Amino acid sequence: MLAPTARQSVVIKVTVFHKAHTAECHPSLYYACVYIAPGSSGPYIEFSACTGKTCSSQYDMVGKEDYYSIKTGKPSKDLSLSWSPDPGNPTDQRITEVKTQKPSKYVRFMDSVSECYSRYPSQCARSYNIGLIPH
Repeated sequence: MLAPTARQSVVIKVTVFHKAHTAECHPSLYYACVYIAPGSSGPYIEFSACTGKTCSSQYDMVGKEDYYSIKTGKPSKDLSLSWSPDPGNPTDQRITEVKTQKPSKYVRFMDSVSECYSRYPSQCARSYNIGLIPH
């Protein structure tokens, strides 16, 4: 990881777009839940790394994700996930439905995203479980 000086500490900001506020989104299971919509790739999650008020390319982020079907517990081919720009600061996660999903009020997929510095991509700072609800 980056070794900030005593005067500088890197703060990772996580922004979630298209938040879903449902009983299905238990805080003990998910950092947040989002509605995913057909024809819209988002963005859904954004990571940015800053020291104070400065967000510089020195702290470019890459996102890593694993996503699973809640029903089967296995990776799903129904969605395509990517980060843009990759690396970047900020970087946004984009989700595209490969196969159109029926609208639901329940979490159908879990997206486990990790914030990582581009210079040290194998050493990620933190992971977040995001519930994905087709809308």
